Amino acid sequence: VKDLVVFPNPTTDNITYSLPIGLTSADYVIELYDNIGALIYSTKRSGGGTITQSFKEYHSGIYTLKVTNDKVQYMQKVIVTK
Repeated sequence: VKDLVVFPNPTTDNITYSLPIGLTSADYVIELYDNIGALIYSTKRSGGGTITQSFKEYHSGIYTLKVTNDKVQYMQKVIVTK
């Protein structure tokens, strides 16, 4: 399991991270879990590249960003401070 490079971390509004391009033809599944492990966001993205994700609607706390496909699994803690 590798970690994503997520910045800025901690954040107040948005995070940015990059997914590998051309690693696989499978879609990435992007999931966000809250501090008790409940899934609060999920989406699919085809292809890699840079992603900016908003955290404006989330409260302060520690979240886990999980990105998977058929070849890789990334997990990274994201700290939100308001």
